Amino acid sequence: NLLNSFLHHFNRTDYPSSLCACGERDQTPLHLVTNCGLVEQSVLEKSCQLLILGNDTDNAEDLPDEPVTLLNCSRDPQFIAVCREVVELESLQLRRKIVLRKNSWCFFNSHCLMSPRRC
Repeated sequence: NLLNSFLHHFNRTDYPSSLCACGERDQTPLHLVTNCGLVEQSVLEKSCQLLILGNDTDNAEDLPDEPVTLLNCSRDPQFIAVCREVVELESLQLRRKIVLRKNSWCFFNSHCLMSPRRC
């Protein structure tokens, strides 16, 4: 996970903000596919429709910002296509990689507090 909300949680020095590039909310997977201002409204609506169906709820506001919300739709080819479209948007400025320094937090195991070389 290379989103601001995740990276900020582990390393506030290198990733001082958890906000999305839209500036509206924390940059979480659910935010990107349901209400990010940098994503076309039609894409957000399609994603919300699929998430509502996959999570057996009545509206998008009831969707919890939990990994299981996305996992419930992760095998749906339409949802995969929508997610891919969002991830490929240049306007979101999503990271494609991070550079781990010697004294960086370990991003490979969320319970590990050692440097990457010792993990």
